[in-house]
Amino acid sequence: MFALGIVLTATFLEEIAGTLGKKAVARRAETLYGLGFLTLFYASVAMIGAVIFFGADFRFSPASLPYFIPRIILEFFVYTVALKALTSEDRSTYAFLRLITIPLLLVADIIIGYTVGPAQLLGSVVIFGAIITLLATHTLNRRGMKYVLIAAAVAPITISLYKYNISHFNSVAAEQLITYLLLISYFTWLGWYKKHERPWRYLLKPIPEIQSLFQGLGNVMISFAYTLAPASVILSANRAGALLWAILFGNVYFHERHLYMKFVAYGLVISGLILLVI
Repeated sequence: MFALGIVLTATFLEEIAGTLGKKAVARRAETLYGLGFLTLFYASVAMIGAVIFFGADFRFSPASLPYFIPRIILEFFVYTVALKALTSEDRSTYAFLRLITIPLLLVADIIIGYTVGPAQLLGSVVIFGAIITLLATHTLNRRGMKYVLIAAAVAPITISLYKYNISHFNSVAAEQLITYLLLISYFTWLGWYKKHERPWRYLLKPIPEIQSLFQGLGNVMISFAYTLAPASVILSANRAGALLWAILFGNVYFHERHLYMKFVAYGLVISGLILLVI
């Protein structure tokens, strides 16, 4: 329950950050690369603080490099595509379509060696059924859908590599801090090269500062939650929490329609998630 509470709080903070980022990019107050920088800056600061002030274990093994390097390459791709999805798709549509990561992660868990029973398989079918129903009834906006689907399809690989590394080689702080710093360098370089901007200057403005802080706290909380429960459980809680906040924020701040249908589908999704983790 403690891990689930952490994830629910983290997804709320991330939804606030995502809403602020989507609005900022829409009115051209931020670029996509600036948004990427802001998404990761305070996550790195929080990780450094956890190591220095709270004694978080910082352990990185060279033996992890055959798994860590492919993860980093894929993270560059996934983060870029996910940011495009975040800024082009409706909040609730973005959250619903990301759910396909869960059944795919279940497949990855099977490959790694976890046992999957009939309840988990049924849960996957229920989740897929809810998403297909929403698409068939045109409840979800299909604009930008390809970006969400691509990011959701690749995410199980990066999550599985992350879980494998922290289970066998590296501490959470080392694995994630190095990943965040490499991604920050990547988005800083893209911002300078393509937009001739210095992304760190966004931190001088109050709204991007809050956006970055909330996103960073959410990222770190979820990263540590993976050490408290199986990857499929944490990811399920992550997606369920993110979906709830996305439906609410999408309706209130972006005036998205079909609220009733989305909550019916949300009920099905929760049922599917429960089947996945029992």
